Parts: sequence; C-alpha cells; structure tokens
Amino acid sequence: MNISRKNGCREKGLISTDFFHNFLSFQTFHTTHKLVLSTSTTLLLLPALFSCQTEQTVMMRISGQFRESHPLDVFIFNCEDPGHLDTYQHIENNASQEIFLRSQSGEKNVFICSDGQRTRYDWAEINSREGLDGIYIELKDERREHLCSTGEVRLTAGSDETHPVQMRRIASEIILQSIRCDFTGKPYEGRMIEDVQVYLINVNSSCSITADGDIVPLSIVNAGRADHDDIAGFKEPDLICQNMETYISTEISRVGMSFICYPNTSAKEGPGTPFTRLVIEGTIDGERFWWPIDINRNDGTENPGIHRNCRYIYDITIKRKGTSNPDEVMETETAEVLMKIRQWKEKDEHVIVY
Repeated sequence: MNISRKNGCREKGLISTDFFHNFLSFQTFHTTHKLVLSTSTTLLLLPALFSCQTEQTVMMRISGQFRESHPLDVFIFNCEDPGHLDTYQHIENNASQEIFLRSQSGEKNVFICSDGQRTRYDWAEINSREGLDGIYIELKDERREHLCSTGEVRLTAGSDETHPVQMRRIASEIILQSIRCDFTGKPYEGRMIEDVQVYLINVNSSCSITADGDIVPLSIVNAGRADHDDIAGFKEPDLICQNMETYISTEISRVGMSFICYPNTSAKEGPGTPFTRLVIEGTIDGERFWWPIDINRNDGTENPGIHRNCRYIYDITIKRKGTSNPDEVMETETAEVLMKIRQWKEKDEHVIVY
C-alpha cells in the first residue's frame, strides 16, 4: 500500500482488493459506506475515504461496445480539480456492454482503455488526465484480436442515466482485398507475378493512448524497406508483413490480406515523416520488382494519411513492371488502384477472405 499524508490530508495511492476486504471489516466504515466490489477489479481508493472532509460517493453506469473478456482500465477524473484523479478501476473479465463505476459526485471525465498493454499496477503513476498523454503503446506488442482501444466521456456522477461511450481503436487496418495483373500490349504480356510478398513500410510504431486527429510518426519500423529484424520483433509479425500463397495473374485474386498500423497524417514527406506505404513485391521471369502505394495520399483526398480506427480497402490491377526500390512511389500508369475508406466498426471485426 502506498499512502502518504501531507498537511493532514491523503495523497492518492494504489490499494489492492485484498486490502479493501480487510478494511471493510471495520464496523464504523461498514455502517457508513456501502461499496460493491467485483473480485476481478482493483480500485484506486476514493478521496472521500481518507480525505479531511467527508464527500458523497455515488454509482454511475457506462454503456459501450466493450469486447467480452478484454480487460478494461477505467480512470475517473475531476473536471473542477483541474483533471485530478478521482478513481481508478481495473476490470479483468468484463462480459457485458455495461459497466458500473463508483466515484465522488460531481462533474467527471471518464477515460476507458481496453487492452492497454499494461497490468493494473503499471498505471499507478497516473494521477491526472494530463498524465495519460505520456502513456504510449507499441505496435510490436499489439495482437490482432486484442488491439488497444479507448473511449472518453464527460458526465455528472450521481445521475440515474446510462452514459454511452464510443470505444475506438488507436490503430487502423490496411486491407488488400483483391489483386490482379494485366500486361496487355506489353512484351511480357501473359506473364504472372510470382514469389509475392505484401507488407507495410515507414510504419509509425509508437503512439500515445490519447492521440487523435493529426498524428505524426514518433518512431518508424520498416523504414524504406521490409526490415526483417523489425518484423521479427513483433509479437504477431503478420500485422505488417505477409507472404501471398498464390501468384498474381490476369484472374482476380480475392486475397483479403489485412495489415495493422498506427496513424500517420504527416502533411509533408520528409526524413522524419515518411508516408506509410503498402508494398507489393514479386518477380516477373525471375526479375524482382516492387509496387509501392502511398496509403490515402492520392490527389483530391479529403483527409490525407492514415487516421485512427479506419479501414483502407484496396483493389489493385498491376499494368506494368514495378520499381527497383520499395520506397520509390510508382507512376500512376503502372497500376490501377481503387481505395475505399471505412470506419472500423465492431460488427465488421473480421475481414472476409474469399
């Protein structure tokens, strides 16, 4: 237990569930406060229990698209105290679209993180909303079925209403839905592209859990090429690199290949802000080529770059031999590229593989 006192008042510390059960045995507390705790949660003790003044504690109800059996870390911050932590709760095995939280009454800001790559004790340093800005997640530690998502809502604690919160992934998905080649009129007409590998390069690999809007890369993996050391460092390497099990021919291959990356909305490409690219690599008659595609950077794109919780879906027809460099953007006549952008909704969780 980490409790300190200053001028007769308490500073917040992390209290385990076991301590709570022991503390509840005191009759004076038991008759004054009624607190319901799940055995799977850990709570940061409310200031009302140890502060100089007694304040009313209340229950609040939050609804959202919480994924079953995915751990939640919930922070309740005071709106009037500038953003100081009121309550922290860890929910290990949530199986409902509603969660119940306890805090002091008043205006609160509730921040919820699912699959945050940390244990409950790793959050102990957080004592204000501002402190969350310094918490980063790493793409190499993400798992496809447990991608980090967050949601935030402002509410009045103590009201009877249910407060909805929208949970959104920090990462986005790049989908190669279909691919074919059409070398009509070329000397190599009728040839196929073989030994095909598809991957992302110039990938933003680190992101704050509060990041939103315009996000530039903090660190890069697969800088300018498929770096096998970078790829090997991933818990799930297929998030950014996959081998195609078949060749590319004139027939449409509905491959449904899915890749995961963090946002990159760099306004201008430079040494520290390269655009993230989808690269198709393969051979024609034994000669190796690359077909790199800037993700969502075509002229006329309303919101260029990769934004959080979006899906960028590609259908590609390759018409010419590619470049000699995976980081060299190919000419527009080299391929016909069709892209769709979709919000990544829970009901669309899985890519359909044809």
